[in-house]
Amino acid sequence: MTPIQIILIFLGLLIFLTSYKVLNNKIFYRSIFLGSILIGMILVLNQKILDVISSKLGVGRGVDLIFYIVITVLVYCLIIFYRKLLKQDEMITKIIRNNSINSAKKI
Repeated sequence: MTPIQIILIFLGLLIFLTSYKVLNNKIFYRSIFLGSILIGMILVLNQKILDVISSKLGVGRGVDLIFYIVITVLVYCLIIFYRKLLKQDEMITKIIRNNSINSAKKI
């Protein structure tokens, strides 16, 4: 086992343990996250699997396949976070509007 493999496995476990509390009661998200960490560790330990998968998908190298997947997931997460931000903005606007109306009625 190479030093980078040990470092990547350690970082994967650290990420899982620190995010375990965030995904507290969400079994679906926790299982997807754990599955992706385990797949990542398997691919770190056996890199030829990734090369075989990437060649079957028509991608030149395994690193390129990982890059494409990561970019796609990051764009998806960006869209989800933006949607949540818009939802929070609407909620804050409603709260402030209701608070202002209630304050105006008291005067």
